[in-house]
Amino acid sequence: AADLVKVPIQDSYQAEYLQFWQAFPPPSQSASGQASWEDVLPQLGLTSLRPNEALTITTVFTALKTLDGGVINRAGATGLRDEFQNELPAPRQAEVPIRIIAGPGAAQPTATTTPKPHSNPEHSTPNPATPTLELPTPTTSAIIATAELTASVPTSDSIPTPTLVPAHLPRTGTGDPSSAWLIVALALLLGGVLA
Repeated sequence: AADLVKVPIQDSYQAEYLQFWQAFPPPSQSASGQASWEDVLPQLGLTSLRPNEALTITTVFTALKTLDGGVINRAGATGLRDEFQNELPAPRQAEVPIRIIAGPGAAQPTATTTPKPHSNPEHSTPNPATPTLELPTPTTSAIIATAELTASVPTSDSIPTPTLVPAHLPRTGTGDPSSAWLIVALALLLGGVLA
């Protein structure tokens, strides 16, 4: 088995549901539906990849719409070269099914204004009225590989409170043999000084 000296990676995704945001290491090219790396080894500070070693490339996407299954993110390598400049066959591609779950703020933002206060001639304190734009709470859409989220999260009423117990209780009421020698040594020392 020879070391790999060139590892180009292609990551394809459905742009209708996912939008590429960033990756580490950054891709050489990025287009709608695909991100690619000409060779990830130099970007990771490596000159070769030995047999049974693994690389980690982190890609971050923004979920554009809610979807329950069906979207697949494919990542694979083509054009691999070993240390003898042999081109190797493409390994099996990793396919990850994705489930996008809408967060609580999935509603479209709506602009609402606050009512203007009526001016009171007795009190001439200026009170400027500014419109307030209500935006949904930022959420992170969950992208889950081959696992599904369920709504079986326990409520705070059903979560038991852990009882903290010390690992060892101190000894009380018994003579500790490790401190008995100290008392005997002090008694002998005092006896020698007084005599």
